[in-house]
Amino acid sequence: MKSVMHDYPLTLTFVGSTGNAREYLANVPVIIKDGQGNIVLQALSEGPFMLVSLPNGRYTVSASYQGKSQQHAMTVSRSRHVHQTFSWPM
Repeated sequence: MKSVMHDYPLTLTFVGSTGNAREYLANVPVIIKDGQGNIVLQALSEGPFMLVSLPNGRYTVSASYQGKSQQHAMTVSRSRHVHQTFSWPM
């Protein structure tokens, strides 16, 4: 997985944390909206990493775990790799 991450402009990572320990999470619902608020991706992560190929632009990425949602705004560009980690307390 790590060997192909550089081929995707956006990498999402999902983790749960307890104190100093972190564990990877799977089955996290993800919604990505473009700058106009249109949903461009709605998916369930099958593992702790999600590799996403998107056109250049500004996006809002939302992810939920155990009823708690997080949202991050980011700019995606083919010339720059973006890696966003979503972390929830366990």
